[in-house]
Amino acid sequence: MINLPIGRIVMKRPPEQRISSLLSRVSIFLFFLNLVLGFIYVIGSVQEFLDTTQGLILRVFEVSSITFIILAIYSLVLMVMEMIRWKRNYTVALLITVIGITIVLTLFVGVEFILVIQETVE
Repeated sequence: MINLPIGRIVMKRPPEQRISSLLSRVSIFLFFLNLVLGFIYVIGSVQEFLDTTQGLILRVFEVSSITFIILAIYSLVLMVMEMIRWKRNYTVALLITVIGITIVLTLFVGVEFILVIQETVE
């Protein structure tokens, strides 16, 4: 365990809480990265980016969304374990994570559909 001095009080954080905190921050980053990539794809369609550029954007979106979904599910499991073990209330964080997974999963299915159509046209 790590002892973090806060004034005169020493706060002990178990490794599970540090991992959960790191996973939550990485999940938030990947969620917003997916939103930005989706926005860039839409803007690129309007501004007529090259097909190869659009395909690259979709492939990066594909990888980042798979990574987000895996990390978010792992983060959900850790939050539930902390709720049971440490008696903490993470209901809002759980709800936000489930909504984020749903949004990214929906966008991922759409991206896969676009990639399949793009490959059949070529």
